[in-house]
Amino acid sequence: MSFPNNSLSLGILVLSCDKYEDIWRPFFHCLERYWPDRPFPCYLVTNHQRPEFPGVSIIAVGDDRTWSDNVLKALEQVGEDYVLMFIEDLLLHAPVDATRLERILTWVATERPPYVQLVRSESPDGPHSDLVGVVLPGTLYRTSTVISVWRKDVLKGILTSGESAWDFELTGSARSDAFGVFYRSWTDCFKVTNCIIKGVWYPPALKQMRALGVPISTTPARRAMSIREFLVFQAVILRSKVFKLFPRKLRRRIRLEILKRGR
Repeated sequence: MSFPNNSLSLGILVLSCDKYEDIWRPFFHCLERYWPDRPFPCYLVTNHQRPEFPGVSIIAVGDDRTWSDNVLKALEQVGEDYVLMFIEDLLLHAPVDATRLERILTWVATERPPYVQLVRSESPDGPHSDLVGVVLPGTLYRTSTVISVWRKDVLKGILTSGESAWDFELTGSARSDAFGVFYRSWTDCFKVTNCIIKGVWYPPALKQMRALGVPISTTPARRAMSIREFLVFQAVILRSKVFKLFPRKLRRRIRLEILKRGR
């Protein structure tokens, strides 16, 4: 990827914590294999650990508080105007679409949008260009934690101390409406597998990564899902697919009401 370093102030921010240290080696193995020519500085967020990976700077935020507090503290140590946010348990499994990514980042450097999701979890709400569509205010999961480019001031403006990643995706989406139109790529720039579900390996993901030769080791602390857990998760996936049949703006209202009642 031959993106000019001086045309976009962007850092790759890998969000993690020390209890996921066993995932760092697989993550960077996949990042190096499938995006070896990335032209941007890379940061790994930890608590106290300071592992050494080539080309990676460590941001140790101290004792674990909440997801949002850790991110806010990490952002204070990132000098770039934009961050390309990764979560450590989303592992690349195919080469990056460098051509599309370069075109999108060139557009970002010129137009300075607040947010661009680079993995298409679902289709955008409407068209903008051949590269990206719009994600309108009122849409559920506007502030997705999947791989996205964030203008740093916008991300800091949406994050609220004390919130989990799940809170950020739900209540943060409502706060994001104040920042105008967000964007989502029409196709995936990054092919990723969600490997860890509720702290354990998702069996199909574990099988896939081992087949790719990714250095994986399961331990009692990071075991694979049991059969019962696997079946329960399949039911959750089915429920999510049914939920997507509801109108988009109604989905957010339902999710926020569930969250409010849960508290």
